[in-house]
Amino acid sequence: MKDKLFIRVSSAEANKEVLEIVPHQLKEDLAITYHVAVGKNQDGLSSMLITNEMMKEYGVTQEQIHEDAMKSSPRVMVPEVSSIGVLIDEIYQKNILMLTPDEREMLLETLQESSEMPTFFVVTNTERIDGAGVIFYPEFMDNMGELLGNDFFILPSSIHQMLILPDDGQVDAEMLRDMVKEVNATQVAPAERLTNDVYHFDTKDHVFEKADRFTERQKEKEAQAAKTEKVGKEQPDQKPKTKKHDMEL
Repeated sequence: MKDKLFIRVSSAEANKEVLEIVPHQLKEDLAITYHVAVGKNQDGLSSMLITNEMMKEYGVTQEQIHEDAMKSSPRVMVPEVSSIGVLIDEIYQKNILMLTPDEREMLLETLQESSEMPTFFVVTNTERIDGAGVIFYPEFMDNMGELLGNDFFILPSSIHQMLILPDDGQVDAEMLRDMVKEVNATQVAPAERLTNDVYHFDTKDHVFEKADRFTERQKEKEAQAAKTEKVGKEQPDQKPKTKKHDMEL
């Protein structure tokens, strides 16, 4: 069954009771759980959640399940990354003939607004079901950082997708957090919500963390660097002292 394993990401807080009986791994307040793809059809994906009891029956450890799921997930749930503008345009192309004139005008306005927004990237899978877990695929964040040439923010859009925004030093994490809260409250079904937080990936230190923790860590680094520099300036140049000895012949 290990070749059918894939990971799913959910809110640790909202699913704390379930997490007590299933193997999982926490990434901040997000929980990675392990599932078996039973089948796919026009109605969607059928899957089975791996429980602690099943893990014992299989005779494997949680570490082994995690390792196997990380290997098979990219094949079972193939990753997909696109700009949000491309995604909206795709929706437009699929639905244009089914829309009323007013709806068509509204969608065109949305397309226009998206072109004026910062460059968001949508991370999901080709099934576009339970695609938020793609962000934790092996080396995905490192590869994304290399592609963008920068650190980036990660916005939990829903259990089906994540949004990525390059960190150019001009983005306010608090503003992004407010955006996530508003979208969760107005556009995402409760069962599909992740969290109201915003995350950050540091490409230099290879650290995934909440955006506010990244900010605090940077402040600590700057403070330590300033302290080291200050100590260096205060230290006088130390020249070796030589003793003069009277020499008698």
